[in-house]
Amino acid sequence: RVQLMAEAGASWPGIVKDPTSDGAFHINKGLRLARELLLQVNQLGLPTASDFMDTVTPQYFADLLSFASVNAQSEMLRELVSGLSMPVGLRSPPA
Repeated sequence: RVQLMAEAGASWPGIVKDPTSDGAFHINKGLRLARELLLQVNQLGLPTASDFMDTVTPQYFADLLSFASVNAQSEMLRELVSGLSMPVGLRSPPA
């Protein structure tokens, strides 16, 4: 599993939103770095999986992932994944 974005409340928002870990939020750089990471893992012949937490970033990574999961309580994410060409799991948040 490749964790590209952190869950809400985490101290660091993840490589996509803050790739330099300095609070500058260079999202374009983060998207490029995350794609490069996924490409390198794919070149090793390993399948990749990730959690989608918003409706924007999946378009940047869908071609490089073998599996994804989304929060089952989000109607917007459930609708998004219905159009993806990969297996998607619906997860419920921890109680």
